[in-house]
Amino acid sequence: MASFRDYQATKTARVELFHGEHLTVRQLSSAEFLAAALPFHRERLELEQAGKFDEAAETRINLSTVFALVDSWSFDDELTLDGFIEFLNHPDRRDAAPQVIRDIDATASDKECFIKKKSPSLSTGSSESGSL
Repeated sequence: MASFRDYQATKTARVELFHGEHLTVRQLSSAEFLAAALPFHRERLELEQAGKFDEAAETRINLSTVFALVDSWSFDDELTLDGFIEFLNHPDRRDAAPQVIRDIDATASDKECFIKKKSPSLSTGSSESGSL
């Protein structure tokens, strides 16, 4: 049996894409995600109150909220909202975009993805420590 001390919380989890490329995502309940997503939620409310919330705005805000879950990616390009949307809308990947979005959401929603078994330290025989 394992001890609860054998595990540590992590701030990000990995989402595999293709050819070794990946994203790291934040947990859906993390303070980092909530802070990053807040401006998009405010924009939605403002547009709804002004009667200007249309399908294009909904799509942009939804993609922006998914982007707020992404902490980093393995591409050489800087991770930006425009770059993330361009990545999803690229003609070679457009059909895969819904699956990528589902994978981001599923990983960010799965608390088990953010709990990892500690690695034993080779030098001291102790385990790495993590904090919540």
